[in-house]
Amino acid sequence: KLVRSIMNESARLISEPIKVGVSGFDPTTMAIGAPGIPTSFDWRNQTYEIVRVEEQWKKVNHEGYVRRHYFRVVTQDGSRFEIYCERKARSARQQKTRWWLYRQL
Repeated sequence: KLVRSIMNESARLISEPIKVGVSGFDPTTMAIGAPGIPTSFDWRNQTYEIVRVEEQWKKVNHEGYVRRHYFRVVTQDGSRFEIYCERKARSARQQKTRWWLYRQL
């Protein structure tokens, strides 16, 4: 727990929308409503290639409904980020904004 709290203190909160690249089509993943594993993302006019997914987890509400799918990723330049996909858009105006860059680690 101590290691995780130290890591969280050094993380930089970003919370901005991103566009992700996803390779291939995995019918098993899609059938359970999960997004494909991202291969890259665009943020602030720069493309970040994902070389490794370190961890994946889900955030569920009190009824057990999955709200978000999180990914801790490492990019080609060695940077580490947490990104997530919202199962449902936040509002009708943001219908296409489902992927977010949560923070840089």
